[in-house]
Amino acid sequence: SLQAFIAEGLKISADQYLQAQSVRNDYRMAFAQAFTEADILVTPTALGTAPAGIGATGSPVFNLPFTNLGLPTLTLPVGFSPENALPLGMQLIAPHLQEQRLIDMGCFYQASTDWHLQRPPVAR
Repeated sequence: SLQAFIAEGLKISADQYLQAQSVRNDYRMAFAQAFTEADILVTPTALGTAPAGIGATGSPVFNLPFTNLGLPTLTLPVGFSPENALPLGMQLIAPHLQEQRLIDMGCFYQASTDWHLQRPPVAR
């Protein structure tokens, strides 16, 4: 899927690329406004649990907007699904160049919870 993603990107013209960068800059400035009201944003990490096995990593739908903006993110465990005990995560997002704020919040969360220490039951 990565090769297909790269191949699709190679079809973008220079004009389209420059237009996309302009839109991205507008989006980045508008999104920065959210951080005037919040220190950290929290979203799900994924649409659901982690996929079973090692064949896939799951959907990046909640990661791509922040990657595109160049914002630092951190994923932390928040539990397991009841039906198959696969992990669930939350994503913390910090303002541009505020990695330390993100790390501090992640450390605070882990000091306040024990999800990072828990392991799902092993099926036999």
